[in-house]
Amino acid sequence: MSKGPEHRPLLLSNGLDTSSCPSDKNNIAPRLGFSYALDEKTVIRGGYGIFYARTPAIVLGTAHSQNGINVTGINFTSAAAIAAAGLVYPKILAAPPAGTSANPNLYLFDKNYEQPFVHQARAGIEREVAKNLSISATYLYYRGENLTRTRDINLSTPVPFTATGPDGKVYTFDRFPSARPISRPAGTGLSYNRISIFESTATSEYNGLAIQATRRFSRGFQFIAAYTFSKANDSRPDQTTVVVGADDSKIVQNQLNPQLDYGRSDVDLRHRFVFSPVYETGRFTRSENKVARVLLSDYVFSGIIQAQSGSPYSAVVGNDPNNDGNRSNDRLPGTVRNQFTTPSVFQVDARITARFTLPRLST
Repeated sequence: MSKGPEHRPLLLSNGLDTSSCPSDKNNIAPRLGFSYALDEKTVIRGGYGIFYARTPAIVLGTAHSQNGINVTGINFTSAAAIAAAGLVYPKILAAPPAGTSANPNLYLFDKNYEQPFVHQARAGIEREVAKNLSISATYLYYRGENLTRTRDINLSTPVPFTATGPDGKVYTFDRFPSARPISRPAGTGLSYNRISIFESTATSEYNGLAIQATRRFSRGFQFIAAYTFSKANDSRPDQTTVVVGADDSKIVQNQLNPQLDYGRSDVDLRHRFVFSPVYETGRFTRSENKVARVLLSDYVFSGIIQAQSGSPYSAVVGNDPNNDGNRSNDRLPGTVRNQFTTPSVFQVDARITARFTLPRLST
């Protein structure tokens, strides 16, 4: 993809080749499962498998188009500069106009990129404890490997930087130098801002215990009640960071050391309870009145009750104190990613359904 004579040597000298396309041909995904009845009321089940995900088309398309050649960003700082460039349709610029800055943001695949995949395993036991009522307990484990992340590698080693906050306290940030290591001096040719690599280096881990009670439909009543206690950690993977500015909040704080972001996942919910009952009244037979029978028969009462822990979030600060060109990924010093939790969530959805039978019309 990248064949421009001006800047290709600069990228290649830094080990970057926008014309390369990763190849991953060893995606073997074994799976197995078992089920064994201890007696007529008790069964144990288990299974394990490897499941591969696809690389999103938007990532492939971005690596093809946003390589600094097909699309190049140019900043005009005044109306006079726009007029001097003659930007009137269908004007096509053969080169960046004099006096403008051209610092494209590149996106390309890491040469060692591989398809993301996850290990999935579970083991559980289910027993009938009463007629039409069973209870099960299942342990679940998920381990994500080679998960996709987008990382800006055009940064120099950060150095400590102190700043005084609105509260009067002094905070210390790791601050990146302003100069980009892969660039040219001003006025000597095409330079670069962010050089974002699509790489398969993020991981995730989920452990959960799910307990469920299930009553089969009997005497007009059925329900499912499920409680899950779980913990999810990851190093902040993402598969959709493809637009500078719009997707900045998804990027790790220190892009030269992304493992520092390993911690509670954005989707970590420690406790979750769901209760879903259904009750049918059937035909009303306590009155001989035909109107009362029609109006009071065949109702179905159902609903879903949900209660869960709050979602995790970080103490984020603005104005890009770490100077990586991203104003949406800086946390307050002394805090870790997703250290805080929103209030718990309770939700009730109720439904009443009535069925009426119309009399047949004689012909």
